[in-house]
Amino acid sequence: MQESKIIQLFSDNTGNIVIFPFSTFTNAPLADGLEEGWPYTAYYPIELKANYNMENLSQKIEEGFDCWCKYPHYNNFTGKNTYEEKYFGIKGLKKAVLGKKLIR
Repeated sequence: MQESKIIQLFSDNTGNIVIFPFSTFTNAPLADGLEEGWPYTAYYPIELKANYNMENLSQKIEEGFDCWCKYPHYNNFTGKNTYEEKYFGIKGLKKAVLGKKLIR
């Protein structure tokens, strides 16, 4: 049986896409509320700027799946700093993802 792989894809209103792979790998203690063995988002952003074609999109999605469990999951929640806030440079999760579509 093949292991399922997960990626998280954000698209903004200009068509830019960022993909975050998932990971169960960890090299640090888990933050409160996280459980060992579950997939969590790794902070390894894979970017695709607008005006891409389907082949470019397909390659980036495949890259995201290929990164499954290659990078430690994001575990820096100091000051409630989520990976979305870190990547988009906006404080507050709701504000950071405002106007973006999420596909998992």
